[in-house]
Amino acid sequence: MPRDSRDSLATEIEGTLSTARPDVEVVDVTFIPQQGIVRVMIDHPSGVDHALCQEVTALLPHVRERYGVEVSSPGIERPLKKPSHYRRAEGQTVKVRLREPRDGRRNFQGRLVGAEDESFRLRADDAELELPYAVVDTCNIVWDPVNI
Repeated sequence: MPRDSRDSLATEIEGTLSTARPDVEVVDVTFIPQQGIVRVMIDHPSGVDHALCQEVTALLPHVRERYGVEVSSPGIERPLKKPSHYRRAEGQTVKVRLREPRDGRRNFQGRLVGAEDESFRLRADDAELELPYAVVDTCNIVWDPVNI
């Protein structure tokens, strides 16, 4: 099995899609070397359906030669990975898990009130926190049926 890294695969996949389908955003690439699988999470302004997932899979033969490829949508509790994702989610409720505890806590939930290039601001528990992206383990939008 080739010794690719998650970053090199993500760069390869993003490059292919930015040329072939610039309207498709690569949200995340997860590489599971033990299983020989690459999971590609995509988004599109019109949504993601099975046909789009099939099309994206077909655009990645160079990856499929080496690994199994799974393509999916981000779902309703979309993960936030890039500063642009955070900016697009401003005003929404998010749940955040930090890599290391802050004030004795690793988990926070609150309203995303701002996002910059290196950090974002979260209003939680009647306080506003500024969190650098580098300290975030995971961050997801919290689905709220009232706001659909």
